[in-house]
Amino acid sequence: MKQLCFVLMPFGIKKDENNNEIDFNKIYNSFIKPAIIDANLEPIQADEEQVGGIIHKAMYERLMLCDYAVADLSISNANVFYELGIRHSFRPHCTISVFEEKSILPFDISFLRSLPYDRELKELDKLKQQLTQKLLLAQKEKNTDSPLFQLVDGIKPSNIEHIKTDVFRNQVEYNQKIKERLLLARKHKDIQSLIDIENEINFDSVEIGVLVDLFLSYRGIESFSNMISLVNKMPEVLSRTTMIQEQYGFALNRENQKEDAIDVLEAVILK
Repeated sequence: MKQLCFVLMPFGIKKDENNNEIDFNKIYNSFIKPAIIDANLEPIQADEEQVGGIIHKAMYERLMLCDYAVADLSISNANVFYELGIRHSFRPHCTISVFEEKSILPFDISFLRSLPYDRELKELDKLKQQLTQKLLLAQKEKNTDSPLFQLVDGIKPSNIEHIKTDVFRNQVEYNQKIKERLLLARKHKDIQSLIDIENEINFDSVEIGVLVDLFLSYRGIESFSNMISLVNKMPEVLSRTTMIQEQYGFALNRENQKEDAIDVLEAVILK
């Protein structure tokens, strides 16, 4: 079984400090993911499930329990820096950082031994090889790369029990299988499969991303009544986000619950 490598990075096309665009999905799929696979590790990316800025339980578990991590520090993304700080506080080694070479970073990262890349990936094969080599070296030597453990004498990493990491891996695999089933159900417009998945879900432990995926799957097949009922089952920290409330109002309107829809959408506008 391959060890997991968690990737911390922005999503989609974002502009840097100089107003130049970087396609982070391209950076991940063409550069970072293949390099991780070549290092005989299993890449696991933070989903676009940080709805409304929520950094949730599954995210913390990934930061703490994944054996390896790659962090893209380009554009000084606040979530990435926050997550990297958490990672460095728990894991003394095996975190590799990369950044777009023209990005303006808020601090000196020379001590992180970061790998620069160009946004056009002009030397893609070379970049992939360099990142793969860094990951292979991390597996072999496990040198301390966390500034916290480098600079503070006597500090010791947390003792993360193996049973916890095993449960975590099983949960990652479970969530991925759920997402694959949701994709198939959307493709075939199979409402019963979506309902079956909802009935199977443990709402106390499932990733927020899975709930959002299920919610939008109901929207995709125009099952608005199920969208409405699902909102009432979601954790409050998710159900109250702007994106969920907007879609909730949309579903209420489609179910001819006009007054409720107006109340919900007016509350969103006033946020």
